Amino acid sequence: MLEFDRVLEQLPSLKNLLDTHGSMSLFEYAERYYRVDRDISPLAKERKEEFLDFLQTYVTEKFGTMTAEMIRNTLSRNYVVSTAEHHGPM
Repeated sequence: MLEFDRVLEQLPSLKNLLDTHGSMSLFEYAERYYRVDRDISPLAKERKEEFLDFLQTYVTEKFGTMTAEMIRNTLSRNYVVSTAEHHGPM
């Protein structure tokens, strides 16, 4: 069994994603499903602001105002987070 097959065996969600959207580049996928300017519901906007308010307060206490403002501004503009194993809404 190839190493890649072993990885897919351990991560069925990744296998499903590749089976469904594997012909797209990551850029194409992100453009289609994670557009920054996409419409979100009023409730989602409200929850986002609540989260950003909380996060800014927390980060200010731990790391200072400049870091908190930088993080809030970044999260306000960007809809997704990308890690080695996950791409999805923040």
